[in-house]
This record gives sequence, structure tokens and C-alpha cells, in this order.
Amino acid sequence: MKLYGMAQSLMGRLADARQAELTHAEFVGLLAADEQAHRDCKRLRRLLRRAHMKQDASLENIDYRRSRGLNVTSHLMEAASVPLNRGHFSESLLL
Repeated sequence: MKLYGMAQSLMGRLADARQAELTHAEFVGLLAADEQAHRDCKRLRRLLRRAHMKQDASLENIDYRRSRGLNVTSHLMEAASVPLNRGHFSESLLL
């Protein structure tokens, strides 16, 4: 098994475990969560790369000058309320 996410976070987690006095189960659970986050991020990057998007899309790049019924304030408020998935990009942010 390729556990690159666990390998990357192992040293940092060891220091945290000593300070927080984590049990073995909690420590392994954190490593497993790190591996899952690494895989999710890698998957999302692969999907975005394969999508061949013509331009980078972001909420900041939306042109609100045209009359399409878009409201700047409501879009930015909604974007601020969307939780990010484990500190990485969330699929719900993709339009």
C-alpha cells in the first residue's frame, strides 16, 4: 500500500501525540484521516487537471456588471459559509 499521506504527516503527528498524550487508537485515527485527506486532495487535483478548464474560475472573477440577476453580496456571503473539506478544496465550491 502506498501511504504517502501518512508518511508525510508522521513526524508532525508524533510531536503532537506526545504533547496531547493521545492513545494509540487516536494516533492511528489521525494518521488515517491524514491519508484520506491526502488522497482526496490528490483526486481533486487529478480531476481538475483532466477537466481542461479554459480559464481559472473563482468567485472573485465573476463579472457582476452584466444584468444576470447576480448579487455580489449574496454570492460572497454564501461562499464564506461553505465549509472547506478538511482544509482542502471542497467539491461544493466548484461551479
